[in-house]
Amino acid sequence: RRQQQFASPCSIRPTSYQFHLLHAGPVTMAGPAQPMWYGGPQGAAGFKEKLQSAYDRKFYPSGTPGDAGEALLPKRLRLNKSALLMCVLVPWGLFICVFAALSSSLHYKHSEAAWFLVTCAFTVALGFLLKWHLHRSWQRHTIDDDETLGPSLFLLLGLSSLIACSLGVLVGNNNFAVWMQPFYDLTSLGVAADVNPAMVRSSSYLDAGRIVFAKGTHVKQSLALGFKDGHVYCVAPI
Repeated sequence: RRQQQFASPCSIRPTSYQFHLLHAGPVTMAGPAQPMWYGGPQGAAGFKEKLQSAYDRKFYPSGTPGDAGEALLPKRLRLNKSALLMCVLVPWGLFICVFAALSSSLHYKHSEAAWFLVTCAFTVALGFLLKWHLHRSWQRHTIDDDETLGPSLFLLLGLSSLIACSLGVLVGNNNFAVWMQPFYDLTSLGVAADVNPAMVRSSSYLDAGRIVFAKGTHVKQSLALGFKDGHVYCVAPI
């Protein structure tokens, strides 16, 4: 009766870690009972062989498991700190490059060169996504079990870089149109120095962006005039 009690089927399904311990050797009964595999009673012949076969298919996809009694558990995946740091720094670097190219004087004077740099940044982002796709395809052709395909940091790097480049284009173009282009328009005009309003007419400096008047020049505020067209414009003789 005692032997039958110990030989009753186990209702707990062994995990891979339990199997690593169970596979080391048989359990020996106290008394005259014969050695037997725990979880493999008389009514379940071949249970150990089936479990071993399923374990080998899971953790030995190449079909070449180790020797009996050497069931190797899969290694725990660890995060690559340098790769995670690259996933943070590279998108920020691409955003800054795109924003600077569209906000600087390069965009104002050489628009084609600025958009070429933006295209290069998008090419880098798409290259990361292509690398992830090729790596994924290689894994699918190499590993039969699709569940073993883990996430790739190339996907995170590609998507974050693509989003960073898109935001760089939107923010850079808006900054250029609102702030930088009026400034470049003003600085691109001529500069007149030591101008005496009593000697020359104002029509001579229509293309001037900045005028430096001669010493002693002042604005005659008593003849000032205002004009409103959405905004209020004031004019006074010099």
